[in-house]
Amino acid sequence: KNTENPEAARQLVQALTAAETQGENASLGANIPSRVSDEAIDAFLGFTPPENNQAFINALQNDPVAEGPLWAGSWPEYDRIMNEKVTAVLNGDLTIEEYANSVCDEANLAFNQ
Repeated sequence: KNTENPEAARQLVQALTAAETQGENASLGANIPSRVSDEAIDAFLGFTPPENNQAFINALQNDPVAEGPLWAGSWPEYDRIMNEKVTAVLNGDLTIEEYANSVCDEANLAFNQ
């Protein structure tokens, strides 16, 4: 609304809510599609958990709003872990392979399982 570059903002929102992007998020079990299109819904329905994603699609018919992923945990702790890991890679103290092999296990400690 108050951006200096409304066209770039519009393009960003379109990219984030594209069926392909939402399908990628759905494959992680991380999101319900905010766009009600056959392509986005089909991508979402192909992944679990939960086993019955159709219930979420049905709910969109009554209240079609975009929601952020609902993860319970400590975002400051997650940020600390990620910043330390990325900094180590950028400083050459950690290889990309070491990063890839360790970051998820460490970052997951910030979230309730």
